[in-house]
Amino acid sequence: VSAPSTNACPTPRGGHAPARLRASGPSPSHDHVLRFAGFGVLPASQRRGVGQALVEGALTLARERGARKVTLAVLGHNGAARRLYERCGFHVEGVLRAEYVLEGADVDDVLMARWID
Repeated sequence: VSAPSTNACPTPRGGHAPARLRASGPSPSHDHVLRFAGFGVLPASQRRGVGQALVEGALTLARERGARKVTLAVLGHNGAARRLYERCGFHVEGVLRAEYVLEGADVDDVLMARWID
């Protein structure tokens, strides 16, 4: 994977990128793993295929970089994002219970992964 951090986004629409993704490889000992972080799609671009296109493009980048596994974390209450990742082949590997407190409520962090073919 070798690059510590990579930013990727689809072609901007109207001068603004509708989504963003930061990917990084944490250390040489698991250089075969690429972690997706900072993933987001602007509300106006949600449910239009932008997120899926971004994930699929990032998976292509991961393959090109030699990654064998891609990981990410998603807030437990974000069902739409979890379904997107599952459609893209990710599965749950673990849950960090009450990792965040948002608006006074405990929120889990769901750890997901996908092996690259």
